[in-house]
Amino acid sequence: MPNRGNQNTDIVNPSEMPEELFHMENWEDTVCALQQKYCYERSFLAEKLCHIEQLKYRQRDPSKRKTIAAYYHSIHNGGAQRVVAQLCNIWAQMKDEQTGAPSYRVLVITDEKAGEDYEPDYPLVQQVEHLYVPKYDTKERGDYRPRFRRWQEIITEYEVDAVISSAWTFPGALWDMLAIKGHPLHPAYIIHCHNFMAVPFGFVNDMALELIWRFRLSDGVVTLSECDDMYAKSFTDHSRFIMNPFSVSIDEEKTADCGNHNLIWCGRLASEKQPEEAVRMMKYLAEQIPDAKLYMVGSGSGEIQNRLEQMISQMGLGENVELVGFKENVDEYYKKASVFISTSEFEGMPLVFMEAMAHGLPVISYDMPWLTFMHKNSGEIITVGQGCAERMAQEAARLLQNPEICRIQGQKAKTKAHAYASADIGREWKQFLSEIDSGEFPRRRERTSQEVLLYYLAVFQQKGKKRILEENNKLNHKICSLAEEKQHLKSENQRLSVREIELEENNKSLSVRISKLEENVRKLSVKRDKADKRHKQDCDKIKILEKKNKKLTEQIEKILESKTYKIGKRLLYLPKKLKQLFWRKS
Repeated sequence: MPNRGNQNTDIVNPSEMPEELFHMENWEDTVCALQQKYCYERSFLAEKLCHIEQLKYRQRDPSKRKTIAAYYHSIHNGGAQRVVAQLCNIWAQMKDEQTGAPSYRVLVITDEKAGEDYEPDYPLVQQVEHLYVPKYDTKERGDYRPRFRRWQEIITEYEVDAVISSAWTFPGALWDMLAIKGHPLHPAYIIHCHNFMAVPFGFVNDMALELIWRFRLSDGVVTLSECDDMYAKSFTDHSRFIMNPFSVSIDEEKTADCGNHNLIWCGRLASEKQPEEAVRMMKYLAEQIPDAKLYMVGSGSGEIQNRLEQMISQMGLGENVELVGFKENVDEYYKKASVFISTSEFEGMPLVFMEAMAHGLPVISYDMPWLTFMHKNSGEIITVGQGCAERMAQEAARLLQNPEICRIQGQKAKTKAHAYASADIGREWKQFLSEIDSGEFPRRRERTSQEVLLYYLAVFQQKGKKRILEENNKLNHKICSLAEEKQHLKSENQRLSVREIELEENNKSLSVRISKLEENVRKLSVKRDKADKRHKQDCDKIKILEKKNKKLTEQIEKILESKTYKIGKRLLYLPKKLKQLFWRKS
């Protein structure tokens, strides 16, 4: 057994095996059940799987022609994507030294394309067969069954002997490994790490710890540097540093002139490539060399593209920076330039360095000390500290303003690229793959201090992440509570605002009514004043009439007391008596 699955099991405390592993009559149901249950606890599960007999590799007949399946998400627009395509082409064209027959049948397997807007794939030779598997949903605990079945179909139909997965930090890699290694043919599963081993330690999830156990589960690990190989060897016996293939031909026609003030930056527009740093560098360089021009070749994140365009506009670098976009053939831009720059935060084995050096371009890069070839050089690769855009501009100005020095360094770069290009990558892979069947590689039976240290660095880092996550969850709970309270206060404020508006409307209505009432009061006041005036006039008239009445009363009293009135009254009385007498007689 090439991996160290059964060795050094005391590195962690033993714990109970997942219940699903005791009911493995149907491997598809088992894997899909595990995927649903341990989707976000993969490192815990991977540790337990190291002891499962069903996942062990079954050795093949060494004389049989092997079928290799290389997996990655895609084979377009990217360094890892191009490497996968190039490796498949190399394997497919390898011949048996004795018979001249093809050494391998080669499959390249990628995720199904989601639409017709995909950029074109890197070219494959005719012998390579391109197959597809359903895409794995990394954001949700989706149904893994369709992807499991497709893997099983491919392994059965093509009798796959080994799967080489370059998706080393892929969240679905563990489930793919189970689907592949658990197949009745038990093919080998090889992890091809195409970046720096420290990168997963920066992930929010437990990928760094999961990788340790996947290394143990695997049948081999291929890395891109001596530094990474040292790390992988702490957890698997079968690990090897194999450089990426370098397909650019070394010829004088492609040599850059180094007599102009042009630079080239090449890569995907992704956060780890830090393309914004290249624009920042150009701001300093343009101050020293106003006609300096940077060609930025590559596509990727639309958000980063927009940010770059905004930076170029704000810094007034419209004449100094050109966003070229994706180009399958970059030769034209290498030949235009005098210097190549890289602003990546991390890289595994940057092919663009080799391409630039093959064109006779000196390289200026942010430092990545784990890439030992960057420091084992004679000045053709100049490193500056991460984020030191101004220092990079100074180094670029020194080369651009001294064409002879630039050409000398460029020639050194070409010589070094030639040395890398002469490496027989195919032979190294063939030897590595043959060791899986032969088991002829060194096995260490005892745990080393380095292994223990690296393992527990990953363990305690993950514990720290969990504590941070727990604290974050508590804070999120508080934030949610505050958000709910804020929403309640907002609703209450809205209700009060509506009530305030209603009251304002009522106040306006009352104000109108008060205004009308005040107007009515004013009118009534005017009427009252008029009535008071008339009343006074009437009172004056009454007084006058009372005076007249009094005067008349006094006159009447005088008349009544007079003799004339009395005589007249008697005379008036006589006719009445006479009438009474008359009526009585009649």
